[in-house]
Amino acid sequence: MRIFFLRPPSSRGEIRYYDSLGFLALYVLYIAVVLVGRAVNQRMRERRRRRALVRQLEEEDDDSDEETFSIFLPPRVSPPAR
Repeated sequence: MRIFFLRPPSSRGEIRYYDSLGFLALYVLYIAVVLVGRAVNQRMRERRRRRALVRQLEEEDDDSDEETFSIFLPPRVSPPAR
């Protein structure tokens, strides 16, 4: 696409108004793609980081549940027989 815009000005030896507008439009499109791509990349990284943190906390919670319950819960006592 860049060649399409470069060819006419170089063959005429001048740059016309619509040629410069075409270059500006391509540049604006390029900036938009870069900014949107960066936002998407940051969002995906943050989502991956949160998922990893949640998994880590769940694993720690699973490991500590057994110990916590065994320490803080009183032993089961069967009710007295009648």
